[in-house]
Amino acid sequence: MKIKTLLKKKRIWIPLLVLAVLLIGRLMLPGILKRGVTRTLNDLPGYRGEVAEVDVSVFSGDYILKEFKLRREGANREEPFLYFPELQISVDWKTAIQGQVICRIVLQDPRMNYVFEDHYKSPNPNPEYADWEGALRKIVPFDINELIIHNG
Repeated sequence: MKIKTLLKKKRIWIPLLVLAVLLIGRLMLPGILKRGVTRTLNDLPGYRGEVAEVDVSVFSGDYILKEFKLRREGANREEPFLYFPELQISVDWKTAIQGQVICRIVLQDPRMNYVFEDHYKSPNPNPEYADWEGALRKIVPFDINELIIHNG
């Protein structure tokens, strides 16, 4: 009789434990992604980057980077080199199931501020500036099927 009672408890507790682990993982995912994106941006020589918030929708395959900023180190201006108030990255689940991961990117009110004076009046005469497109490729490592820019 004790074994049956123990099995009944396992039938209840194991699914609850799995559900709790998934829920905790889901709650931690935005913070983990935010640290990863910020670390990737800050690993770029000559640039500093930050993201204010990351929203994740697991079922739809979306994640949204809010207040995405990429600044050039040693710049004379406060404005970031790249600024996206909202950068939405969506994975297409239909193609992912077929083995090819492609995504859609939506930029809301993007801004790019290129200042020639900052380029020529650098504190270091031969600064090493990395390819910022490479960092963006690390953030979005999938093939981009569609790029939509609103108010840009």
